[in-house]
Formats: sequence, structure tokens, C-alpha cells
Amino acid sequence: MSRSPIAVSLLLLTLAAPARATVYVPTDAATIADGLALAETIYDTHVWVEPGDYYEQNLNVPAGIHLEGAGAVFTQILPSGTSTAIFLQPGSEVSNLGIRGGLDGVSWNGGGSGSFSVHDVWFGDQTGAPLLMPGGAELELEFKRNVIRSPAHPVEIWALASSVITIRDNHFVGTGSQNYLELWIEDDHGGSVEVRSNIFENGDYGFTAWFEPGGNLPMSIILSNNVYASNSYGMQIACVNIGVLSDLWVHNNWFVDNGVGQDVMACDMGVADMGWNNYNGYWMNATDIDGGGVGTGLNSVEAAPMFVGVVPDDNHDNDDYSLLAGSPGVNAGKPDSFYYDVDGTVNDIGAHGGAWGADWNWDGDPVAVPDNDCDDRDPFVFDGAPEMCDGIDNDCDGTVPADEVDDDDGDTYPACEDCNDNEGGVYPGASEICDGFDSDCDGNLPDEEVDGDGDGFAPCEGDCDDEDEEAFPQTEETDCTDGDDNDCDGDVDSDDTDCQGGDDDDTADDDDTADDDDTADDDDPADHGDTADAEHPPAHD
Repeated sequence: MSRSPIAVSLLLLTLAAPARATVYVPTDAATIADGLALAETIYDTHVWVEPGDYYEQNLNVPAGIHLEGAGAVFTQILPSGTSTAIFLQPGSEVSNLGIRGGLDGVSWNGGGSGSFSVHDVWFGDQTGAPLLMPGGAELELEFKRNVIRSPAHPVEIWALASSVITIRDNHFVGTGSQNYLELWIEDDHGGSVEVRSNIFENGDYGFTAWFEPGGNLPMSIILSNNVYASNSYGMQIACVNIGVLSDLWVHNNWFVDNGVGQDVMACDMGVADMGWNNYNGYWMNATDIDGGGVGTGLNSVEAAPMFVGVVPDDNHDNDDYSLLAGSPGVNAGKPDSFYYDVDGTVNDIGAHGGAWGADWNWDGDPVAVPDNDCDDRDPFVFDGAPEMCDGIDNDCDGTVPADEVDDDDGDTYPACEDCNDNEGGVYPGASEICDGFDSDCDGNLPDEEVDGDGDGFAPCEGDCDDEDEEAFPQTEETDCTDGDDNDCDGDVDSDDTDCQGGDDDDTADDDDTADDDDTADDDDPADHGDTADAEHPPAHD
């Protein structure tokens, strides 16, 4: 059952906006730029952008303001080729929209240290970086549930080591020549980095971390539950001018079909038992780990991962990296409660295991899986979505409306799609027949099926004059002098068999032997009329 263009348009117009103090674009402000400026002026904290394409760029999101779209597949920002789409101020947030084209997708404006959040955003076709966070600041950055497709340059994050950076549940996918994510840590203070539950697929370098603080690096670095598939290099860790990298943990990752799964360059891990690199899965890499004499670690899995379904290309939609039942990665991760799956069991290896194993928003609608998106492969299905005529539970309330299922007339079209569910010959695309119904459900009853004069017959049923209620098939000629074909038999008055006898039209017919028209009858020579017929000329005096 397909979704009609009308139904899709209605959905886009009725996506529920947040019920809080909000500036709506284009309702309250014609453009996104105007909406952000208005929100800052009236001290509002939220700008919600309705579905549509917005040809804007260099949008400045002020501190403390959340710029939100109606879903990454519904609200699209389309900047010009040399402009950045969005600039962030410290304390700002961007979510639920798509950014296609432009130079950089989202960039920090360099205004100082602060917190930033970019989530549920789809990036594509940038000539620069999808996300660019220049150096020299302490960042509290959350970058999650985003889709990054075929970037010309990687997501670049430059930060002081005292920063707190969380990168999780993102899908990086491309054509095989892209670098996806580069993280640069610049000094030797505390802080933390978590790169968890991401997918790096079909690129050149998937994830690269450069550590160059000029001393020891005590910050906590956790690289877990990621999938590195079909890249030239899956994960690269490079240490420059560093003493000891003492708090690095690489667990529960899949390295599948890469040229090099892990590339470790000149790093002193400082972990005596080498437990920093255990419980990972490896399969079909040309080289599992290159550099530093590092082996695959304890408790590694070397077998086919048994993903549900993966196509190594630049298409985000046709992949499912969850594990089939019986996969060697199920419950094979590090048995530490910090890494446990959401159901409390020992963590599965891969991006769908661990504490955020279900925290995805794969389809680009405004709701993520944990917030009751009951089908994360369909952008028209989520908690609060309008019901559509598609035979599925769009709003995730556990039921499919009856009119999407019932087919009372048996024509294979449900009531919500059938304009007359009591007539088997009436359904979308049916052939129009002369029955007085809009048979093809196009919203129009053909003119020839209309009974314009109310006589019970339409033109297609033989009504030869649909503006005369006394003219219709099978009626009798009531007036043989009016010049009309009342009975619609194709003959008019004197030519009509109904007018050639037994009537009062002053014309003899075959059955009249003596009428009142003072005309001699053909068969009666003694007729008293004043005129003889052809066989009896008048007598002379």
C-alpha cells in the first residue's frame, strides 16, 4: 500500500511542534535567521523550523538557544557553495534537520569555551567539513545520532585535553575515499573522550585520534562498541610528542573487511597488563593491527560478525549492523557493568551493543528509538506521528486504524484509500463506467454521468437533452409539434412513430379513417371533406 503525495504533504504540514515557549519558522518569522534573532531578542530558548527547504547560510545560533527542525529528512538547510550553514555560540544546540551543500555544515564561531550539542542532523555534499570545531578552547561537545555521507573533509575537532567530548551513535558512510572523523587533543590536562557506538563504513580513514600534548596525557579515552567496516584504515591512534597515554580503552569494536583494522603509531599506552585493547572482533581485514607490537588482545573474536544486512556503499538506508541470533559477537564483549547492554546482559560487540546500543535515529524522523520510535527504518513512523493511509501503526500507539485495514467491498483497497467502500467497482484507478459514481476516485464525476435535469437519466444513459426533464429514454412523445425528440429515439415529431397515429397533431396517420381535419380519407370516396384525395378528384357542379 503506497503513500499518496497528498498524504505525505499532509504529514509534513502536521508534524507536531514542541509544546513550549518557541519561535516558529516561518509562522512567527519568515526565515531561520529572523527566527534566531527574534528568539534572542525576546529571551526565548527555542526555534522550531517547519518542514521545507531553506536556502540560508551563515546562521548564528546564539548562546542558550536550541535550533530544531521537524526531522532530518523533512527540514533541509541548503546553503550556497562557499558559505557555512550554521555557526554555534557556546551553549547552543542544533538538532533534527538536514544540511546539504555549503562549505562547512556546522562550525564553532571561535567565541570561547563552552558547551555545544549537535544531534540528529544529516550532513551531505559539503565542500568543507560537516562539523568543524577549531582549537584553543575547552569544549563540552555532544555529537550524536548524526549521519555523515561522503564528506569532502572529515569532522574535525580540536580541543584542549581538559575538554569533555562525546561522539556516539553516528553513521559515517561514503564512497571509499573519505576521511570521516579526526580528533586533535592539544595539551596535557584532564578531561575525557568517548567515541562509542558509531559506524565508520566504506571510507579511507574511519577515525583518527592525534594526541600531541607535549607531555603525559591522563585524560580518559574510551573507544568502544564501534564498527569499522570496509575502510582503508578503520581506527588510527597517533601520538606526537607524548610521554604516556595512560587511560586509553579500546573494547567491544568490530573491525571487518578493512585494509588495516587498527593502526597504532608511536604510542606508549602505559597499561601494564595490556588490557586496553581486549574483547574486540576481527574479520577479513588485510591486517588486524599494525604498529607498536600490539596484538589482537585477550578474548578477541575472529569470526564473521553476522550483521543483519550490510551493503558497503554510500547509502545510509540499506544497512543494518545489528547482530543476528547466533552471532559470535553476542554477549562476547568486556564483562564490565560499565559496558553492559541496555538489557543488563554482558555487552554485545558492535555498534548495537553497550549502554547506548538502541539509542539510534536511523530514519531521520524527529524521534529516536529510546523516545518510542517503534520503526526506526521509516521516517513516517514515530511517537505522535499523524496516521496515514498505509496500513501501519504510524503513531506507535500499538494499533492500526480500522479504516486502513477494512475493505468492505472486496476491491483490495481499504476504506481510507477507497472513496466508496460499498461499491466493488469504485476504487483508485478503476475505469469510469456509466454508473453515476466517481469510479476512479479522482474526485470528479464525469459530466456524461451527471443527471443535470433530474429526470433519472444521465447523458451516458441515453438522455438526449439533459436540460429538459421531459426528455429521456422510453418516455412517450407528449407533444408532436414541439420539434423535440422527447423519447430520445433519434426521431423528431412527424418522423417519430409515436406521432404517426392516434394523436392530436392534425396529421393523418395509417390508422385514421375519418379524422377532424376536413381532409378526404384515402379509403373513403364519400368523405365529406372539401378536398378529394389522390384517387378521387373533386366533383364538378
